[in-house]
Amino acid sequence: MALRLALLAVLTITPSAAVAAQPRVLITGDSMIERIAAQAERKLEHRRDEAKVIRDVHAGTGITKPWRRNWVDYAPFQIRRDRPRATVVMIGANDSFPLVDDRGREVECCRRAWVDAYARLAGEMMRSYAAHGRRVYWLTIPAPDDATRYTIYAAVNYALRQAALRHDRVRLLDMVELFTPGYEYRRRMRVDGERVVVREPDGVHLNRTGAALAVRAIRRALRRDGVIR
Repeated sequence: MALRLALLAVLTITPSAAVAAQPRVLITGDSMIERIAAQAERKLEHRRDEAKVIRDVHAGTGITKPWRRNWVDYAPFQIRRDRPRATVVMIGANDSFPLVDDRGREVECCRRAWVDAYARLAGEMMRSYAAHGRRVYWLTIPAPDDATRYTIYAAVNYALRQAALRHDRVRLLDMVELFTPGYEYRRRMRVDGERVVVREPDGVHLNRTGAALAVRAIRRALRRDGVIR
């Protein structure tokens, strides 16, 4: 009788229960991650049924723009609300505004004091996302086709590397090396033996093909750490 009941319980598991058992992966940030989030949902959730993808994208925001979205305060709220097993973050394309250093002075981008201040704020977000043993995957920003943004993105990436060193459960996924080796902009790259366009005409964002490549890297990292199987 007990065996019959056990078999019946297995056979009557609903699809919604199976979906609920999937690891929850929060994908968040500014417009840089919008296409990546869409591709991740399609590939990880709908196609492979490997994860429940939670998309939380806020275009036009940045860590240095708290009047649009205070990311340091928002990160712990996301964790309480979404309860993800892992969080994927890409943000910084809009970050060039002054910050306050550890002495309370306002510092301009992209001096060393600004980099240190940015690293401190990004580090607070990383701490929130990594709480209670969660995994964090933070994407660096590929070189842009724009001289001004070029310097800003380099400063942001340097700050992210500085911050990630202090957090064991944070992986920095290097989109610079993937899309712009040597930090030199390129619109096309060779993928699976074919040269393809991976950037949008604005010289900043990834296109659909580029986003799919980023998801490959994210998926490898999630599998390596046992977040998905």
